[in-house]
Amino acid sequence: TKSTKASKAAVKKAKTAASSANKAMTQLRAKVSVAKADARAAAALNRVKVAEAKAKAKLEKASKAMARKAQSDLKVALKKFEARWKKKRAAADAKKLKTSERKAASRLKAAQKKATSKAKAAVAKAAKKAAPKKATKARKARTVVAKPAVKTVKKAAGKRGRPAKAKTVAKKTAAKKPAARRGARKKK
Repeated sequence: TKSTKASKAAVKKAKTAASSANKAMTQLRAKVSVAKADARAAAALNRVKVAEAKAKAKLEKASKAMARKAQSDLKVALKKFEARWKKKRAAADAKKLKTSERKAASRLKAAQKKATSKAKAAVAKAAKKAAPKKATKARKARTVVAKPAVKTVKKAAGKRGRPAKAKTVAKKTAAKKPAARRGARKKK
């Protein structure tokens, strides 16, 4: 019975050891699963960070590409705009120039016409002065007699303008001798 007692005690001792080992193993498994979960979470976070870095790099690359494209497009658009603007400006300038030329030509024609008429008048005046004068004797005094004014009749009703005065008085003017010229030429 001693052996049975000893074996029972050993079995009991083994059961207790197995049970404590089992508990320790369960705890270790729990710790391992928590560690694995933490590792998976860390890996997931790392993948997110890597994905963010890749996305940022792609965005920067795309942004730089868009900026270069925008710059080149702007240059092309500016060249096109400049060409159109220059063409329109050249047309407007040509139009203004033609107008200025026309005005200058008309001013020139007017100046030429004026100069020509002045020259003709000067030539005519000079020719008149150069022409020999006829010798004349003393002029006879002329008598000027005014004719009596005629009575006026009112205008017909339908005509426009200021109506005429009803009566006018005839005036007589005395015969006058022409006044002697001032600064008359002296005979040599």
